[in-house]
Amino acid sequence: MIPGRILFGLATACMAAVQPGDGAKRFQVEVPAAVESRQTHLLLRDVVVPRNRAVVLRAYALGADSAKIFLGTTAIPGISREATGTSTTALLRINVTTGLRRWLATSRSARKVDVEISDAGSGDSTAPRSTWSVRAVELVHP
Repeated sequence: MIPGRILFGLATACMAAVQPGDGAKRFQVEVPAAVESRQTHLLLRDVVVPRNRAVVLRAYALGADSAKIFLGTTAIPGISREATGTSTTALLRINVTTGLRRWLATSRSARKVDVEISDAGSGDSTAPRSTWSVRAVELVHP
């Protein structure tokens, strides 16, 4: 028989391992008409990033089975390592890949897509994760 404290500790550890701790942001976005045949952009509005490091943001459509379908990426360069505070970019535009069409093929009747924006990181596993935010996300035709 497993004592209650050990069981509680194991359950807590398992829950922490499953929860996303990557700081990803999720949005539900309206799918524009004629998306199958027209170029589409994903707009990120009011993106706030630290001034002392570059931030690379990747966008994914989330499928019904929780699969991530890559939509595109964008980057914001840092000012300098010595810079302090944050900077805000009013609008970032991602030219959406054919991943959105793949998402549509499996979600034909859906008029909204769940989009996840995540920080790709700097490639340095010892560096702390960047603190960043996005106020709103929107799919549009240019």
